Amino acid sequence: MHESLKRDMQSRRKAFTLIELLVVIAIIAILAAILFPVFARARENARRASCLSNMKQIGLGIMQYTQDYDEHLPTRYNYYATSGGYTLPNGSAGSTAILWYMEIYPYVKNYQVYQCPSDTLHTYTGGYTGSFSYGVNFTPSAFCSTNCGVAMFPGNSLGGTSPGASLAAIDDVSGTIMITDSKYYLVEHDHVLTASEATDPANGACAPASPYNWSGCVAARHLDTVNTLFVDGHVKSMKWQTILGGSTVDTYRYWTTSSD
Repeated sequence: MHESLKRDMQSRRKAFTLIELLVVIAIIAILAAILFPVFARARENARRASCLSNMKQIGLGIMQYTQDYDEHLPTRYNYYATSGGYTLPNGSAGSTAILWYMEIYPYVKNYQVYQCPSDTLHTYTGGYTGSFSYGVNFTPSAFCSTNCGVAMFPGNSLGGTSPGASLAAIDDVSGTIMITDSKYYLVEHDHVLTASEATDPANGACAPASPYNWSGCVAARHLDTVNTLFVDGHVKSMKWQTILGGSTVDTYRYWTTSSD
């Protein structure tokens, strides 16, 4: 009898009480609340690094393009005289207009680099679309008349092949934006961006809305920062306020080809 009671008491000591279980669950919940945001931030940092790598590859493709086209950058788009004048990245025939990222595709040869891993709005599959993870610095219309963006509008009509900006005409290649995270294939600086426009795709007009608002296309999708590719090929993650948060000359000058 004594031995049986002793064994029964020992077996009871091996079990957790309800209070002990609740305490353990509470500790796990507290640790999860602390660690999950840290894990999410680490995951987004990894996506930002992957996006910067994409931009670096795009920059290398653009530099190779300029070597073949007399030191001129790609245009925002150009025309072919007839439909089917080029091949889309997915291998199908294009129509008549070719966008900047299609112009450089023969040098990139991998349209997966056109997809920002943090872009939940678009999934690029190699076709023709303006809704795109990355936007090129298009000529600003409201604040610039000379020394404007790097992706000029083609001056000719259907069949035109006007070149983009000349590298020789860009005074500050390390301080002139070429590509940014975007919701559209074009971006520019035409007004001061608000916080809601920077973080929420539903806020702020973005092309092809009317009137066009190319500033609203810039997307701060990486922990409130915008990945940016400059004309000299270097990439950088920047707070959106740095390039779109003020109306000063210093802010606008990131979007012009001049050094002022």
